[in-house]
Amino acid sequence: KESKIIFKFVPTTNNSYYLTLGAPLDSDNVTFYLGNRQLNQYSTFRHTVIVNLASHAKGQEIVLTAVFKKSSLWLNHFVLYQMNNQLVDRRLAQLKKQQPVVKKLSESKLSVTYNQKKSQQLVATTIPYNVGWHAQVNGKSVKIIKIQKMFLALKTKGLGHKKIILTYRPPYLLTGLLISLISLVILFSYYWCRKKHRKMR
Repeated sequence: KESKIIFKFVPTTNNSYYLTLGAPLDSDNVTFYLGNRQLNQYSTFRHTVIVNLASHAKGQEIVLTAVFKKSSLWLNHFVLYQMNNQLVDRRLAQLKKQQPVVKKLSESKLSVTYNQKKSQQLVATTIPYNVGWHAQVNGKSVKIIKIQKMFLALKTKGLGHKKIILTYRPPYLLTGLLISLISLVILFSYYWCRKKHRKMR
């Protein structure tokens, strides 16, 4: 016969509620239903995923049904979380007040201005990290660092107004231009010498 577990809870607030599902809880092993609606799942996933179960549902019964596809199921990372919506809204409002102003100067150049309120600050971006990026803070060059193994970031020091200029130059562009220039000079010199030699003959 069909094996299933029915989980029920009643939210005591209008906050958002999230359920985490570990890797064994993919669609090959179990099908989840929220009420009468089937939850869409990946067939396989390696990491824990998060599913939103309820929001603004204070006092309403939430029913989650897990239907087994195999004889046993390991409820790995099967945890219900409540998010403090008011706290998140306050934090987002604070972030918006400190939101930097980004201006695109060209296809390979960005200008960022903001007011720094800490003695040290990590400025994170969603720009993919590449060795061709260079940064200046208030006219001084600073080191570009990689965060989360893929994004570009940099550290700034000192309070007050900051102006960051990010510039992208393809790696070895200057080296390539120099080699090309030297090659042209050698080639021009060779033809000039050859032409002069012919006139002398």
